Amino acid sequence: MFDKLTQLPTPWQILMDPASIIVISIFVALMIAEALFPGRKLPTIKYWRLKGITAFIIYFFVSSYLPLIWSDYLAEYRVFDLSFLGDYWGGLIALIIYQFGVYVWHRSMHKSNVLY
Repeated sequence: MFDKLTQLPTPWQILMDPASIIVISIFVALMIAEALFPGRKLPTIKYWRLKGITAFIIYFFVSSYLPLIWSDYLAEYRVFDLSFLGDYWGGLIALIIYQFGVYVWHRSMHKSNVLY
């Protein structure tokens, strides 16, 4: 396990990855768009920008490192072996399944007060 941790990319390498640059650029663009063209008047929350940026940074690094750390350990517990699809088709199928699950959860929240 520890040898796996020593082989992880540095935070700088994570930041300089093209996918990371795109995600960070989208976040910054949306923060600027919200500041310039707010959709509606929102309640005043002290330090909301700082809180939002901090949460983004934490989530960004956690979601970048966790798959690199636990992918080998969770592979034996997978329900379906779809590795024959390859990275792109497998990613697309995983995205569709994930989005369907989020859709079902979202629709269920509208039907039940227990899920709120």
